[in-house]
Amino acid sequence: MFMGEMKMKKAMLIANPDSGKERSTEYQQKALEAVKRNGYETSIRLTEKQSDATKYAREACSKEMDLLIVMGGDGTVNEAINGLAEQKHRPILSIIPLGTVNNLARALSIPLQTDAAIELLEKDTFTKEIDIAKTHERYFMSSISIGPIAEAFYGVPSEQKSKLGALAYVLEGAKKLRDDEGFNVEIDANGKVIKKHAFLILVALTNSVGGYIHFNPKAEVDDGKMHIFIFEELSAFNIFSMVGSTLSGNLQNDDHITYLTANRITIRTDQILTANVDGEEGPHTPVKLKLLPSHLEVIVPKP
Repeated sequence: MFMGEMKMKKAMLIANPDSGKERSTEYQQKALEAVKRNGYETSIRLTEKQSDATKYAREACSKEMDLLIVMGGDGTVNEAINGLAEQKHRPILSIIPLGTVNNLARALSIPLQTDAAIELLEKDTFTKEIDIAKTHERYFMSSISIGPIAEAFYGVPSEQKSKLGALAYVLEGAKKLRDDEGFNVEIDANGKVIKKHAFLILVALTNSVGGYIHFNPKAEVDDGKMHIFIFEELSAFNIFSMVGSTLSGNLQNDDHITYLTANRITIRTDQILTANVDGEEGPHTPVKLKLLPSHLEVIVPKP
C-alpha cells in the first residue's frame, strides 16, 4: 500500500431471496448501491438452505468485513447472529427486515418499511451495542420459551405465518392449551433457585415478543439482563387478565406470573421439553443460558 493510500471499506450483503417476494432483487440492489455511495467495496451472498446465513456471516468475520447487511426475516437474522457471535472480528450489523414478525428490528426501532431501512445505510451511521444470549452452542437475539405451548409455535406453517402474522402463533398456542396440564420446573437464576408448576417459561432479551413491542417495557437491548417470565396458571379467564396486563405494559406484575432477571440461568423440568429459540426448534431441557452483554454493534435510527 502506498503512503497515504486509504484502505477501502468492505461490506457483505446476506439476503434471503424468498423474503420480499417479487421485489427481493430490487431491494438487494438498492442496499448495495447505498453502501457503494458511502465508499464500500461490496459482495453479496444469497441463502439457499438452512444455516447458509451462519456460514456467510462467519465468512464476513474471517475476511474482516467492516459491515454486514442482513436482509430477511427473524430466521435469517438469527442465523447471521449465530455466525457473528464470539468471533474475533465482528463487523457492524445492519438489518433490513423482510419477515413476518421482525422482533429485533422492532426492538431497535429499525423501520419495517424496506426503503426506509435501506436509507439508514446512506445517512450518518448511528450504532448501538446490543446484548445476545447463548444456550448450549446456539445464540439468540430475542427470546427463548419452554413448554408444550412453546413447542407448538415452531410448528406454525410458513403459509399461516405469512397470512396471519403474529396471530398465527396465538392460534397454535390456544390449540395446545386445551390439553396442557403444565409441568414442574426448577430455575436457577444467578444462583437463586425457584421451583414452580408452570405452563410456559419465557426468557426475553428485548421489549418485543411475537411482534408486540410493549410486551416488557422494562427490557432494553443493552440492559445486561435476561427477563424471565414464569406463567404459573393459564386458563381462558387468566389469559384475558394477562392480555390486559400485556397491553398496559404491566405483565411482570400479573398475579399469575413470576418475574425475575438474571444473566446466567439454568432451567430443569420434570419432563423432557424442547426449547423454542427465536421461533425455531432448540435444545432439550435441561437448558443453560448465558448473557453476552453489548456483544454486537448494530446500525439503528438516531434517537
